[in-house]
Amino acid sequence: MRTDGLRYFDYPTGAKLGIFNGTQGLGGVASQFFLWWLVEKIGRKYTIIIGSVIIIIGVFLQTFANGLVMFAVARAIIGLGLSFEYTAAPMLVAELAHPTHRAQLSTFLNTLYNFGATIAAWICLGTLTIQNDWSWRSVSLIQI
Repeated sequence: MRTDGLRYFDYPTGAKLGIFNGTQGLGGVASQFFLWWLVEKIGRKYTIIIGSVIIIIGVFLQTFANGLVMFAVARAIIGLGLSFEYTAAPMLVAELAHPTHRAQLSTFLNTLYNFGATIAAWICLGTLTIQNDWSWRSVSLIQI
């Protein structure tokens, strides 16, 4: 098993390891104080566009992180952008879909997360053979 990512971040355990996963959720929590207002003020489509730009910025920061702090901040930024997407996209689909297709399209939107997660898992498995930091950096970059 490759350990380039573990070695790069000094073999994190405990709280440090929790930071790797937990900070993405913190970005989403922070947005809940203003996101409802933004969606109503500028609309669903522009909220999705802003969320996508935020995610792209976060992915680049995560891909080129030079330490745990930068990686954690990047994950929080990605979480912030994802919350824009998760809030506005279902509403936009429900508003634009024909009433007879609304339930199917809404279900399809929620199902795509699992499809993407499965593809991401296979990509992670495939990058284990890369013999340098790009074994984990490439997975970050592919998020775009």
